[in-house]
Amino acid sequence: MYAGITLQNESSVGLHRSCGFHQIGLERSVGFSTVVNAAYVGTFDRHAMETIPQNNVEFGSYALAKNLFNGAEVNANLLRTQYLGMGAVSTYCGCLSTLNYNALQTSLKHRFTKGLTFNANYQYSKGLGTAAMDAQRG
Repeated sequence: MYAGITLQNESSVGLHRSCGFHQIGLERSVGFSTVVNAAYVGTFDRHAMETIPQNNVEFGSYALAKNLFNGAEVNANLLRTQYLGMGAVSTYCGCLSTLNYNALQTSLKHRFTKGLTFNANYQYSKGLGTAAMDAQRG
């Protein structure tokens, strides 16, 4: 199995490699119709796309009495301060974020005589990244 692909072919493996997936694994028969599998899966992305939201409504704007008209909330586009009268604006930048994903996948398979199979799986993984959807940017 390559990075979660159960039916491998050349194009799907190539796609995963182009997206930064890496895998190394070991499968070992330990006797008594039992197989143990351990694999590492990882992906590393540098200069990933990051979304920087702009023109947000300031926190607490609807709590102010000046932003109510006849007891109803004013349209959010009238409360935006960076680009007046416009909706939310997002800037996309491919230069700031770094993303890492690392996982250890293990499995134990035991086949009984009448076709019954016992299968146990465990995965320990961690993802780290610097991309964020911050509410405000100065």
